[in-house]
Amino acid sequence: MAKKRRTQKKRKTDKREIKFSKLRINLLIALGVIGLLYLQYKTVPGYNYFVKRQVIKESRLILENFSFTLDQKYQVELKRDYKSIKYVKENTPDSAVILMPPPDVFKNTIFNQRGAWGIKSKIWSTYFLYPRILIQENERDMYPELYNRITHVMVINQWGLDKLNYRVKRWMYYTVLPIRLTDSVE
Repeated sequence: MAKKRRTQKKRKTDKREIKFSKLRINLLIALGVIGLLYLQYKTVPGYNYFVKRQVIKESRLILENFSFTLDQKYQVELKRDYKSIKYVKENTPDSAVILMPPPDVFKNTIFNQRGAWGIKSKIWSTYFLYPRILIQENERDMYPELYNRITHVMVINQWGLDKLNYRVKRWMYYTVLPIRLTDSVE
């Protein structure tokens, strides 16, 4: 009987030792990973930039605007591009097929300040405007059936006014207009 108790106690201590050794291994691995990340942060300029500029900046932005709605957060982060996308979304039906200017029209405009993304990017714009369909002028030959279904035109710096079948009396720098109207728009 005494032998049984000793073997049972020995088994319990063996299990505790195994759990403790697994914990030690996991802690050592975690410390190793943290050390490696710290080394990368100190030696590689890209990691240093990423942590200082992106992680810290984004953390502050999130904490400062914690109670904002998603729409307000987009407005803070994306500024003019989001205002423009929101304008298109509010002024077109969900079934709209929208003609976008080709990318070179955006080169000398207020929309060319954020690199490759923003309203000038068809992919980026499609994300926010779905289920509306976007087609760029330079895709006319690739998608002729879609081009024939265009219902609205994105007008930027007078580009697109020639696509309308009516005359616009008041010119705006940026707007979205239906392609067919019987009367002119004020």
